[in-house]
Amino acid sequence: MHGVRPLIPARSCGPCRACCVVYDIDDAPVHKNAQVACPHHTGAGCGIYETRPQTCRTFFCQWRYDPILAEEWRPDLSGVVGTTEPVDAGAANGHAITLVVFGDHAVILDDGFAIYVATMLDRGYEALLRIPRGVGRVMPQAKLSLFTAEGLSAGDLGLVKQGIAQAYQALMAHPAPLAAEHGA
Repeated sequence: MHGVRPLIPARSCGPCRACCVVYDIDDAPVHKNAQVACPHHTGAGCGIYETRPQTCRTFFCQWRYDPILAEEWRPDLSGVVGTTEPVDAGAANGHAITLVVFGDHAVILDDGFAIYVATMLDRGYEALLRIPRGVGRVMPQAKLSLFTAEGLSAGDLGLVKQGIAQAYQALMAHPAPLAAEHGA
């Protein structure tokens, strides 16, 4: 299920380039910090597409894989980019969904966001919320299961949303140290 996952055939990245900005990449010839546009991004696509690094060749966000995420959840439209990653502990199925909110933070109060978080937790994933805190800064993360447990057990979407808002507030109160710089 989590090895080579099939992409949704009808979906393409289209104009979305969130991954080219949001993430730290240190894979020659791309060396960039998080929250900095890739120097090879031309505004119309990747200037080194045919020779892009393996990191870029193999990365696809959660929207490309998960059919429960509607078109409006494409990262450039929603301001949220998700990934699925293996974790050592905390997830019944051994994986976490990491949701990086890089756009309007009000999206965390959207019913669709809360329903997605609840669905992923119900599927046995850990759900992690990350909020970028500036160029070259480490993105602290919060385990949403710790903040949403009461709402999930009560089946109360309003409480789930309150828990997500509390996780967001905790992240914003957390200092964001500088990440290691990457050379050009």
